[in-house]
Amino acid sequence: MMYVIKKFRKNLRIVLGLLTIALLIFSTILLAACGSGADAASDFAANPFVFDGNFAVADEAFESLRSNITLQGGSVALGGAAAGSMASMPPPPPAPTAPAPGQRLLSPNESIIHQPENASQPQAPRRIIRTGNVELTAEPEYFDDAMEALRDLAPSLGGFIDNSHLHTRETWFLREFVTSRIFNITLRVPVDTFDEAMHTIENLATVSTSGHSSEDVTAQFYDTQTRLETRRIEEERLLLLIEDATTITVLLQLEQRLSQTRTQIAVYEARLTNLATRAAYSTITVRLAEIAQMPEPPAPQTLGTRVSDAFSTSADGMLTVTQGTVVALARSVLPILTVLGLGYGAIKILKRRDPK
Repeated sequence: MMYVIKKFRKNLRIVLGLLTIALLIFSTILLAACGSGADAASDFAANPFVFDGNFAVADEAFESLRSNITLQGGSVALGGAAAGSMASMPPPPPAPTAPAPGQRLLSPNESIIHQPENASQPQAPRRIIRTGNVELTAEPEYFDDAMEALRDLAPSLGGFIDNSHLHTRETWFLREFVTSRIFNITLRVPVDTFDEAMHTIENLATVSTSGHSSEDVTAQFYDTQTRLETRRIEEERLLLLIEDATTITVLLQLEQRLSQTRTQIAVYEARLTNLATRAAYSTITVRLAEIAQMPEPPAPQTLGTRVSDAFSTSADGMLTVTQGTVVALARSVLPILTVLGLGYGAIKILKRRDPK
């Protein structure tokens, strides 16, 4: 019995020793893996143009590099470890900042250039979208002139016609249809001529309703512009990484990321163009309705006229009933007479053949 207990204790010590060794080996491998990942990320942040094929680590470091990009006085500055390695690279295009005294943010169609720090710049313009809505009514003799004036208004102010439509409306009145015309048009005019255009439209005919609204999209415009410039900087960095790619796998991953970045650039550019156009050209919607010419109601009838009309109506009704009765009899009696005639003829023929 003592031999068995001693042998069990010996085997237990051996098993515990093996487990301890395995745990130490596993801990060493785990610490080495974490250290290599952190070193790779820090190496990439220190030198973003050396890519070793670990795309996940590079992507994480690249996001960290992009987060260190700051905008200072119309130029781009890098913080952290990336500032030293990027000092020798040509500066990226400056991203626009929020409006500030002494600075002017460029529109999407203007070139981005560096301005001296001590140069005075006008304040960035605000982006405000203005819209108007007017409903007019006009007599038939003035309808055509008002419609032509609406068509000529936008081009005369430097704008354009977005869309227009003319249609006819029919109204049932006193047992007859009355027609009238309705003209709808949407005008786009420069924002500085919006008030003038509204005043001109309201003087063309009688105003039924008129209103206008404004929407300030300045913050949205410059936020989108900043995002666009950030994506363009990211595009340049990805192009440099693609040039240094050494394997097909890494190259495909970088090109996929570049495609996503360019898609976002296209979306931001379209949004900026839309906001800039809507802010530069105000929208005015006009509805011009023709006043329909209603027929005059008939004069009131006298007692004799009303009695005469009643007799006439009664006679017409009796005539209609008589005509209907004759037609009904003709339709029902004629077939009966035909059947009776055929039967009578058949009886005559049978009597002639058999006199008895």
